[in-house]
Amino acid sequence: MSCSRNIKTVGKIRQIVRPKFETQRQKTTLAPAPAMPEVVPAFWRDVLLAASIPTNGAGCESAVKPAAQYSYRQRLFGFEAQLSALSAMLSGIGQRLLFVPAPELFAAPSSYRPFERFIAPERSNVGLVHLRLGMARHARLLKGARNVMLSAEAEILPPLGPQSHPFASGQVVPSGFAEQFVYYPEQMPLRRFGNRECARAVLPAGAAMTDVREALARHPAMEPAEAAEITPKLCAARGLFGCSFAEFDAEEWRGTEPARMTAHSADWRRAFALARESGAGGMPAHPFILLAWNLGNPASMLPALVLRLCRSEHLRNSPLRVVLFPFNETWETAQAVPQLVEQVRNETLRPQILRSIFLARLSRPEALPLLPALFACGWIEGADPERFFTLARLNALRIPAMMLASPEEFRFSSTFALHQTIPPDEELRLRVSDQFGERIHLVPSLSHRALADVLLRSEEMLRQRFIPARQMHHAEMFAIHAA
Repeated sequence: MSCSRNIKTVGKIRQIVRPKFETQRQKTTLAPAPAMPEVVPAFWRDVLLAASIPTNGAGCESAVKPAAQYSYRQRLFGFEAQLSALSAMLSGIGQRLLFVPAPELFAAPSSYRPFERFIAPERSNVGLVHLRLGMARHARLLKGARNVMLSAEAEILPPLGPQSHPFASGQVVPSGFAEQFVYYPEQMPLRRFGNRECARAVLPAGAAMTDVREALARHPAMEPAEAAEITPKLCAARGLFGCSFAEFDAEEWRGTEPARMTAHSADWRRAFALARESGAGGMPAHPFILLAWNLGNPASMLPALVLRLCRSEHLRNSPLRVVLFPFNETWETAQAVPQLVEQVRNETLRPQILRSIFLARLSRPEALPLLPALFACGWIEGADPERFFTLARLNALRIPAMMLASPEEFRFSSTFALHQTIPPDEELRLRVSDQFGERIHLVPSLSHRALADVLLRSEEMLRQRFIPARQMHHAEMFAIHAA
């Protein structure tokens, strides 16, 4: 494919746990990367670049605006992270990216006038390129532009039976998309409507975490030895907000920057205070686990996993605190987080559990350097279509990652550093009903016993990360006394 310039809600889910099914221990396959053309720098020059993402209503105050003015809700993962990374990458080569919240609204000639104020007089004949980010099942076209699907998705768990809607599979996009850009060659190829495959090209290496690397260059990543210096107030000042399931407020969560959520969350402050006390006593300072939850994945096992975790004794007896980072929130999935919290509240008999599991949001890049010191490890759902993109960003932050319940037929790549892979030992039957109709997914999952093993392995990862930091602290103290 030539990349040179040529321009003129997830519905209610009913969960049925099936008996343990036959499975083998996950074999990590280092799949060879298929040969693929790279998006060359010339593609981005002498064009007007506009990006869009699935929206939940935020950022819709104008038809077109600079992407730098977009108010992020969760820029750590998902399509908002893609927007952040793409904007940083283009800024690095001197190109500006525009943001259009609703590309499908441009039709009549007069509707394109908002673009005119971003075109210099000497570039009156510039072409328009529209990059659609996010899930393929939510693709939208901008008429009159060259439409490119920038996808972060790998294999997707297909539903049982025939498809009732052409776009329900997540592998088909409207025929107006002639090209697909990917971050990694191992990602899933997309087909245009009519069963024609899109021409594909891969972005330059590191494109998935350009914004992360920029943030770490401005503010060096904090080490585990410095974790005791991090407070909820510092987190909120940099754009990291959190609260427990016990204190969750749906209205506050819908806000862009829920600073009040952090300030009023006694459980969040208590978790940091207890961590500082344990750190002073020689224990790991911040025993937090980062759990990435893709709300845009209709076949996600994570709601069931969180329920199982809260029902079990394992979390109550563990020093670890699980922090969920929901991402890919749209108007269709806006109720997914409140519904899960309500379900956990109704089914958990011990209120203390609700005070030990948290929800978090990262809205500004200044908070990214805090994460390596806060989190012992990250959990990624093995069947999540965006697992490569999520894993790449955890790698950039040097947070060890565990892949949970990955299907055996899904490929891995030597491109990524994966600490451990936990094979599935159970299966869920999920019935999903949304705008694409009703579907049933068979989803690999983890039993109570496997979940206990995950927690034990995570505790060991925490100790392994803490030991080097502790040794460094002792070496510093020895040097001080020696002087």
